[in-house]
Amino acid sequence: MSTKISFFGKPIKVKVKPEDFFVKEIVNLSLQEKGEYAVYLLEKKNFNTLDVIYILQKKYKFDKIYRLGLKDRYS
Repeated sequence: MSTKISFFGKPIKVKVKPEDFFVKEIVNLSLQEKGEYAVYLLEKKNFNTLDVIYILQKKYKFDKIYRLGLKDRYS
C-alpha cells in the first residue's frame, strides 16, 4: 500500500507498510575471542526494540543488554 502525493508536480509513492522497509545494520566489531559477553542478532517485526529488550531481560533475567542500531518498530 502506498499514499499518493506529488513532488514538483510529479506523482510519487510513499511506502507505508513494514514490508516496504528493510534495515540492515553493518557492524564492524572488534571483539575478543573470550570475554564476559555474548553477541546476538535480533530480527524483529512490528515490535519496538526497547520493548523486546525489556521482555528478554524479564524472561532470561539479564542484568544488562546493550544494543546497536536502535530502530523503531517499523524498521
